[in-house]
Amino acid sequence: QAAAEGVPADRLKVHPATFEKDDDSNGHIDFITAASNLRAEMYSIDAADRYKTKRIAGRIVPAIATTTAAVAGLVSLELIKLVRKAPLEHYKNAFLTLALPAIVFSEPAAAPRTVIFEGLSFTLWDKWEVRGRADFTLHDFINHFKSRHGLEPSMVVYGVKMIYVPVMPGHKKRLPQPLLKLIKPPDGLEYVDLTVSFGIPGADEDKPIPPVRYYFQ
Repeated sequence: QAAAEGVPADRLKVHPATFEKDDDSNGHIDFITAASNLRAEMYSIDAADRYKTKRIAGRIVPAIATTTAAVAGLVSLELIKLVRKAPLEHYKNAFLTLALPAIVFSEPAAAPRTVIFEGLSFTLWDKWEVRGRADFTLHDFINHFKSRHGLEPSMVVYGVKMIYVPVMPGHKKRLPQPLLKLIKPPDGLEYVDLTVSFGIPGADEDKPIPPVRYYFQ
């Protein structure tokens, strides 16, 4: 938090913490529970409550003196750089084996940037997000890209379902309909990833654009 608030580097100090699962005041088990459940959510793994997490964490203490500890330490260093918004050249990739032992560092390269047209580009890490609402129509969705990026969608697809293709009969009649009604997502989803193509001004064919994630609210 201090790094994020711009505290000078000479005043920012990192101190090692000794893991203690039985001290509820240190927040160790709370952090492990939150972090592990976030990962579980990402990979469709069953979540664990605080008690189960505490029980499992108590059994893996002997593993701390292995590669697990080295990787955790290296990741923590990179997270500190991320919080401090360090320049790219400060980050490091690490290749290690404790059997030799050997560790080699390298600097990551910048992600390649695809230029759509002058003033608009993206990398493979980028995603265009659209925040909708219950009455957000297909016309609103199209106007979002017109006003924000100066682009007009030439095709909108959800999975194998064609939501909007102007040359298809009847598709232009869908413009005033709510996008939620056209997509018909399964219950419980907060967003969907859509495949959207655009006609690029001055280009003979469609160019690649970043993935589009549509939030229902």
